[in-house]
Amino acid sequence: MISFTRSYPKDKTLLENNILYEDLFDDVKMTINPKTKEEGYPITSSRSGVFVTIDKYRAYVNCITKVVKNSFSDKKLRSYENLSLSDTKTTVDFINGIIDHDDAKLSGVHVGFTIPTTIPGKEIIKMNVLMHKYKYCNHDLVRNKKEYAKEFVRHNFKIGLYARKDCENKNSLKIELKLNKNAEFKKFQIISINDLTNKKKLEELFNLLLKRFDELIIVDIFEPFEGRDYELLQEFLNYRYWKKLANTSSRQTQSKHKKKFEALIHRYNLDTKKIELKKELNKAFTRFISN
Repeated sequence: MISFTRSYPKDKTLLENNILYEDLFDDVKMTINPKTKEEGYPITSSRSGVFVTIDKYRAYVNCITKVVKNSFSDKKLRSYENLSLSDTKTTVDFINGIIDHDDAKLSGVHVGFTIPTTIPGKEIIKMNVLMHKYKYCNHDLVRNKKEYAKEFVRHNFKIGLYARKDCENKNSLKIELKLNKNAEFKKFQIISINDLTNKKKLEELFNLLLKRFDELIIVDIFEPFEGRDYELLQEFLNYRYWKKLANTSSRQTQSKHKKKFEALIHRYNLDTKKIELKKELNKAFTRFISN
């Protein structure tokens, strides 16, 4: 469920000393002044999925939880498999063994699951996922030619869907909420990485993921048919329609059009794919929290 964390310690000195003078990290890099040959900031280091960057004022610690887990476990998780709660707890313990997070505050958390699908995940992302809150995606991309994705970027978060090309199970996709501001999770009393093992707080994060998922416009593919309803659907499925409406109409008018669109989706049963994905998300969370 928790795929990535970003945190920063209040006092970077202890972490900096541990990296430079202890044997916790093998890979340590520093900037060298070409004139004076003196070493300086930034200092970067990594070990087993834990990545540290230290500048003159702060230290930042990024953790990719699946990489961390696979680094010390005999049972390696494959690309389409999710961590369990027990995996998360042992991963947090391992991270704390490298870097003490007692005084480190979280500044970012990624929450999500890879779920099974009835057709290749790439097809769903490309054909069914249209908008988030009636706005088009910010990124419709292939990353390093290994992943097809759609990301919707908002002020404090990103909601994205991802399908890996090299995944052993093509009929799967990852749905992930990237919380880039601590205001998004601080309200759940999630302050440090240690809070990410608390069942109640994890449930709050999952409910937030579901809330953002519900805001996605995911519509089944349908055949053309006669009548005004088809013409309306064609208009409503175009993000440019909503962009123009937002610039030219009142909120009350926009609300009426949205309700009309939602009624058409239900009338013609065009939300089966979204219902299926949400059902799989709930199943994934149930498996996560009970293991």
